[in-house]
Amino acid sequence: MLKQDALNPDGEAGLERLVEAAYLYYSEGRTQQEIATRLRISRPWVSRLLRRARDLGIVRIELSPAFVRSVELSERLKAALGIKEAVVARHHGSGGEDDTALVAGVAADYIISTVEPSARIGVAWGKTLYQTVRSIRSPRHLGVSVIPVMGGLGPHHPEIQGNYVAITLAERFGGDAYCVHAPAYASSREERDMFLNMPAISQIWGGLDSLDLVLVGIGALSGSTVFEMGYIENNDLETLRSAGSVGNVGPWFLDERGGILPGVVNERLVALPVERVRRIAKRIIAVAAGGHKVNAIMSAISGGWLDGLITGEVTARRLLESASALPAART
Repeated sequence: MLKQDALNPDGEAGLERLVEAAYLYYSEGRTQQEIATRLRISRPWVSRLLRRARDLGIVRIELSPAFVRSVELSERLKAALGIKEAVVARHHGSGGEDDTALVAGVAADYIISTVEPSARIGVAWGKTLYQTVRSIRSPRHLGVSVIPVMGGLGPHHPEIQGNYVAITLAERFGGDAYCVHAPAYASSREERDMFLNMPAISQIWGGLDSLDLVLVGIGALSGSTVFEMGYIENNDLETLRSAGSVGNVGPWFLDERGGILPGVVNERLVALPVERVRRIAKRIIAVAAGGHKVNAIMSAISGGWLDGLITGEVTARRLLESASALPAART
């Protein structure tokens, strides 16, 4: 190993070593251990080099005001909604709604940064969730296990069904996906029970006692994935409205306070029992954006469903407005 005198910036060799270490770390994205091996120095010494490079102004780290604004909104959202995690994608352009693709990209970065090796991840379904897992480009092979928390088969848009979301996520991280060969909603309660008792499904869900992360989408009552997939008819929609539903989190339809609606559509749902999901999941994170989803998101928050939310700046500001109006509405 070479003499570790590179912290002395007075010599040409010392400066060259500082610049090389900084370039490898900040421009090429090399790890400190990779740099240590290449430069034949210890990893703690690499850390000192990088710190010295910042002290000397060789490296300057700046935060864009746009990014700072999104961080500020994230902190305000956590405080206002009482959730542990919030990530807000900044808004671009003059449009009145968030860019779902941008939110999905930010969600993908968040997932990459927080998923640990050998993690067990539960997934629901939906367009935003599908865009999120497609956006993941992880350089790490983590050996994750991905399990749909609901049935994952359907005749329309197979790419946004739970099975396909699970397979895509497992491929991105290098791991295994378990497929639930059943529709999300059965035609009757009896058919639902038949699916739940099938060995191929009970083997996947039966012994499941923990999930490190559960990813869900949130849908408004109108225009939700559930309706696009043809699982819900117009008469079901009217029944849900009459029962006070404002939307769904994952496949579960909620009332305004975040409670699971009894009967109606939920009784035909082929999925893990919601109480069990909430009990075994260490974190439930929703990826959702759009002004039409604000009531549904607030419902999920009120019901204590979520540990975290990934959304866009426009949606975040509307959520803050809704949260600030809650005390007045209750008095």
